[in-house]
Amino acid sequence: MTNGTNISLENIPFMIDETPFNFFSPDVQQENLRFLEGLRPAYFGYLSRTHGAVLADDSASPADRQFAATALRNAHAQALETFFALIGAALQAPEAPVAYMLKYRDEIGKVVDKISTGGDLKTRWPLATLNWQQVAELILLSHSDITEEQRAMNVQGFADLWRRLAHDFRDESRSLEHNSIKHGLRLRMGGMSLQIGIPESPGEEPAKMISLGKSEFGSSYYVANPVNGSKHNFHLRDRSVAWEPHQMAWELEFLQTSIENVIAFLKYQSGAREDELQLNCASDVRAFTPPEKPRGASLRFTSNTTIIIDQNALWTKESILTSYDSEPIEESGS
Repeated sequence: MTNGTNISLENIPFMIDETPFNFFSPDVQQENLRFLEGLRPAYFGYLSRTHGAVLADDSASPADRQFAATALRNAHAQALETFFALIGAALQAPEAPVAYMLKYRDEIGKVVDKISTGGDLKTRWPLATLNWQQVAELILLSHSDITEEQRAMNVQGFADLWRRLAHDFRDESRSLEHNSIKHGLRLRMGGMSLQIGIPESPGEEPAKMISLGKSEFGSSYYVANPVNGSKHNFHLRDRSVAWEPHQMAWELEFLQTSIENVIAFLKYQSGAREDELQLNCASDVRAFTPPEKPRGASLRFTSNTTIIIDQNALWTKESILTSYDSEPIEESGS
């Protein structure tokens, strides 16, 4: 195919979940390789080591420890999205990952769900069953310098890891929390503790409380809860989540490795030689064992206060706009 200036163009049709696209390029292989060469997953390993060092520093201030944990949380969420988007490209558009990465939006969540549940996903590969085991076997195909025993161990290790990470990626609370970090840094940093008790009489403080755990690190953030299904009316709910930053740092290192392996797979599909690829495999199955979570690291709490508002009290779009026609707010001190 040629365009108006007689440049020969290739066209690559592809899907992102169920959304169809067609990509035109004068040299798709070269554009793919240039794009993939520019990806630097070592950035996530750098963040893991840099902020992990603050957490390991006994002289670090409490504020700096919270900042480091929050930075790890943000980097972890970004690494998850990067990895799963590249997995989507490897399955659905291995001949045009640059196009896939430019066009994906929320569809990646559906792609991940279909892999986790064996759903119907259009891919370029004759996979017997869609699951994380099959995906890991596909990605590690380009590793020819390891034994079959090592390959089987790494396939199982990465598949189990990716399955756990997929669960984290699709966790609604983590998604809302990540939005609270990246959009206006509108969360409150800090750990939490959770206790329960039964008061002897309504309105009294319980005489005895039972601790369900506590964590030094975590966040609290508001969620906008619609009133009566309205688009323009809402109230707030408070959510709190505990973190284990040392595990996040460990997972960031493995996410770097995982992303590097997917990039190597995609480069191979675009014509790169095997000796040009950066391939990463573990030599010991214990490498896939995550650090133990301390008690309290999985705590969560959401306020469930019921607010009843009469339908007639809700504001419409027009009434909200009209409110700006009233007297302006006076400046402070005037």
